[in-house]
Amino acid sequence: MLRHILEWLLIAAINIFLLSSLPLRSEELQWKIMGHLLEKRFLFQSAVIGDEKILVFGGFSGQLGEQLHRRRGSVLSTCEIVDVKKRQVYKTGSLNVPRAMTAFVQTPDSNIIVVSGLNTDSTTTRLCELYDRKSHTWKKIGSLQIGRHDHIVLLLGSDKILVVGGYAEANYGAITAEAEIFDIRTGQSTFVNNFPCTIVDGIAFQSNIWKPKQQLLMSGRTDGQGTHMLSRIYSFDIISYQWKYEGEMPTAVHAMGIGLFPRSNAMVCVGGRGKLNYAITNSREHFISRDISIETEDGFLSIGKMLIGRYQAKVQPWNEEVCLIIGGGNGYDTFYQTEWFDTRAGLGCVGPALNEARRKMEAYSFYNYDKFGKQSGVRIVVIGGIGANDIDLGSIEILEASNPTFIQTPSEEISVLRWKKIFSSAQFIGILSAFIIALILSLIYLLYQVIQIRRKSRKTSLPLSNGI
Repeated sequence: MLRHILEWLLIAAINIFLLSSLPLRSEELQWKIMGHLLEKRFLFQSAVIGDEKILVFGGFSGQLGEQLHRRRGSVLSTCEIVDVKKRQVYKTGSLNVPRAMTAFVQTPDSNIIVVSGLNTDSTTTRLCELYDRKSHTWKKIGSLQIGRHDHIVLLLGSDKILVVGGYAEANYGAITAEAEIFDIRTGQSTFVNNFPCTIVDGIAFQSNIWKPKQQLLMSGRTDGQGTHMLSRIYSFDIISYQWKYEGEMPTAVHAMGIGLFPRSNAMVCVGGRGKLNYAITNSREHFISRDISIETEDGFLSIGKMLIGRYQAKVQPWNEEVCLIIGGGNGYDTFYQTEWFDTRAGLGCVGPALNEARRKMEAYSFYNYDKFGKQSGVRIVVIGGIGANDIDLGSIEILEASNPTFIQTPSEEISVLRWKKIFSSAQFIGILSAFIIALILSLIYLLYQVIQIRRKSRKTSLPLSNGI
């Protein structure tokens, strides 16, 4: 009972102290429109190819909505470069064939190899192309065995690309488990062992903390909308050509947001869409996850919850401890809302609202450091995507700061959350309770000693009897 009372009083005192003592900021971080793409597009791809330069390629434009959960519209071959430093957008060399819902790898020299994808809103291409970032041109380098889209690709070594799953051959094709390895040097592709299940919309990444330098595949779903979501994580042994089960994600979802912290390269994962009832095969009931997990030496560990569930969102680290969760949706609404999440406190708070609601966009973080290695600036950029009322977007938004206060704690609430976490922790409450109890006992003992001394003093001061 005493502990609960102490905890309540302590939290109330912390709130009063922090809210009264924190200096009020004269300004708040705000998203600004940095520019616009030359063409509105969504379900496109992008990659950083130089000093804060982002290559944007392919995608849909002038979309015609959905049919049987498949996107329709004009597929683009055009490409453009977003120069964040110069705040410019300009055209670059076009793809040899139009592509949407494609996949790509980035080579060690930062060139791009794009693999298959839709070349109309109904058909796929097997063609693979390489973008030379020095000449700004695309070159045909070979073909796959199967044309596919919404597939997954992993770079194996420096000259082989593992291609997995996706919708086979056509927009309305079945999801496949077939895998093949494309050889960059020869332009030839050969089938290898199938992935353990059919898969689409999965995530390929290189582990930096858990399985250093190893290429892994996770998330995704096995069939259409609302079907079985994957929680298992796999690697591929290039020697035996066998798939190896590596572990599990905390939650079975697809369409979650992922990001990398700048120094540690630890991956953070947020949200996603999962199925409520796996026992009913044809059930379409689903949930939108609020989970946030991070890569550790023991795998992916759940570290907290978002304020609202969202999928098709983006997450970008602001510094080594704080990340920003951006946009997304819940199946009904597309969000303007963002939220900060502090990994130190394991708690989040409301972030600055976007100018345009968006999901399925692209997002990047860029950082500056001083000569001592301390972070001196940060910029987060979001590009295009699907907006409210399902429209395709061309706007580019930027959130940036060079003020050390904003870099360290972009929101005053983060400081409050950190102190609350410390002072409301069970360990702190336990130590404080023990200290207060010890103090009370010490005071009682001191009072007892004072009473004893007074009693002795009274006895010695009594007058002697007359007969003595």
